[in-house]
Amino acid sequence: MSIQVMGVCASIMSLMIWLPQAKRTWQNRNNAKEMSAISIQTQMLLIVNNIMWIVYGTHIAGGFWIWAAAIVNIPVAVMTTYLILRSKGRVSAHLDAVLRKLNPMPHLGHLHLGHLRVATIH
Repeated sequence: MSIQVMGVCASIMSLMIWLPQAKRTWQNRNNAKEMSAISIQTQMLLIVNNIMWIVYGTHIAGGFWIWAAAIVNIPVAVMTTYLILRSKGRVSAHLDAVLRKLNPMPHLGHLHLGHLRVATIH
């Protein structure tokens, strides 16, 4: 197995680890009790970890697959953090309105990721 194939597999696995968390977050985004069970500290660690992998991977020749999963993991962790804070009432109404307007696909009721059904913010 070449090192590049191993990197691709590792990046895919890194993404797959967080898909169930993302699905749960989207499904429960309006349920404060369920959202309180999702660790904001874990999301912050994920963001920092992925930033570190990006910095490391960009300094290695051919290191794209070292940090490729961060392309998806960072936005997922940022959105999860936002939803946790929103459920706790820590997001201002103005910021919430701005972020809702930035929704790139408001016309879609749901995104389908294979067998996962992920609801968009309305």
